[in-house]
Amino acid sequence: MNVYLLYRIDSVGYDEYEAKVIIAFTESEARSLANVKTADEGPIWNDPTKVACANLDLTVARVVLEAFKAG
Repeated sequence: MNVYLLYRIDSVGYDEYEAKVIIAFTESEARSLANVKTADEGPIWNDPTKVACANLDLTVARVVLEAFKAG
């Protein structure tokens, strides 16, 4: 299993997911799982022009995700 960080590289509005951390065997599976639950952004998680995907190296200690949006 791998840990994938999927994050938006397009414009993110309110009531939308901006990133997801997914555990899956492949990037394709991670993107499909991300599409199971969406908000106003819709099922965009398979689109590499809107969502980047990084396979996280679990041998390095680090912060995986910080999401802050002031309104």
